[in-house]
Amino acid sequence: MDAIVIKSGHQRRLGNGPVGVSGVVPVAEHDGTVRERAVITTPERRTEVFVGDEIELGGVRYVVAIDVAEASVTLTPCEP
Repeated sequence: MDAIVIKSGHQRRLGNGPVGVSGVVPVAEHDGTVRERAVITTPERRTEVFVGDEIELGGVRYVVAIDVAEASVTLTPCEP
């Protein structure tokens, strides 16, 4: 299975429903580190994700990569 790229403000169909991405921004933590953050939206929930997180969508687990400059999220299927 190939990686899936979703640009902020757009949706892709994964499994039985649409998956959207919004809020692709850098976030400054209390200790001064900066992490990339995005919100992944499905009809059932909104999930805040960071680079390296895993999320299950449509019965498949994906690793999250975020490109703030491109305002996009790349979902790469986890190895079985």
